[in-house]
Amino acid sequence: MLALSQRNLRLFLRDHARALLSLLSALIAFGLYVVFLKQTVRSGWSGNGLSATTVNTLLDNWLIGGTLSITGLTTSLAMVGQMVNDRENGLDIDFRMAIHSRWRIAGGYVLSSVIIGFVMQLIVFVVMLAYFLPVDRICVPLNHPTTDLGLLALMAFNALASSALSYAIVAGIRSQSANTALNTIVGTASGFLAGVYLPISAMPKFAQHLIEVWPGAYTSSLFRRLLMSDAMDSAFAPFPHQATISAKFRADMGIGYTLPRASQPTSAAEEILLLVVTTVLISLVIWAIRVLAASIRKLSISRERNLATI
Repeated sequence: MLALSQRNLRLFLRDHARALLSLLSALIAFGLYVVFLKQTVRSGWSGNGLSATTVNTLLDNWLIGGTLSITGLTTSLAMVGQMVNDRENGLDIDFRMAIHSRWRIAGGYVLSSVIIGFVMQLIVFVVMLAYFLPVDRICVPLNHPTTDLGLLALMAFNALASSALSYAIVAGIRSQSANTALNTIVGTASGFLAGVYLPISAMPKFAQHLIEVWPGAYTSSLFRRLLMSDAMDSAFAPFPHQATISAKFRADMGIGYTLPRASQPTSAAEEILLLVVTTVLISLVIWAIRVLAASIRKLSISRERNLATI
């Protein structure tokens, strides 16, 4: 398993174009925010008495949290895509003969995917800080052991959940062309479903409910809680109705979700649970669809054979 993971990592890192394309969704989110979205959202909140520096700190950390969420998914998905390439070239048969365990083979792909997802999140985080710190002079809650360890743990958790979901998505793909199309679709959709390309409040109700069943929505919320908690407390403290304004900001920007039949927004612990549950449920649905499709295909082949013998 470890040897297969090392081999997958070497192949991924050698293909610079593939590694860059896996970051395309993160780069698009960053570009859209800097060019268009930031000015629009900032104008709405600057009118509420917040200083430009405070708004920049809130919004920049908001983007960082959401971008880390989609980076974990898109890079993990690109790494697991190596399995499709191996299958298309017939290498999966060689692996089964050499390793003699489907679980160890799957573990090799997932492990390499987790490593890539975690490392890419670190790289994207450093790159965004390198831009926002000198340009906007934002405050980032680092240099504190609890926050730093929490951020690293959340990156690892995001990479693990994203890798498990990516494996479930890619397991039924048989061609590289289909895998490329899948990466494009998931990469584009993940930016919207994680509330990165648009704030939650700017989306229609249907999209807001759809977001609630997507794991990336909860990882982005968890990242934002960690990065923005202190900034939100200090930003809204001077206001007479601090709780109301803070709650509106959280609801508009996707920091906690008020689920159907719930009276309060989700807490961090609930979001961790929902992240696990939605990942498992989506994986099970994909598996069930794949089993159903295989059964229909076998039934169709059986009928054709029976007709041929008549």
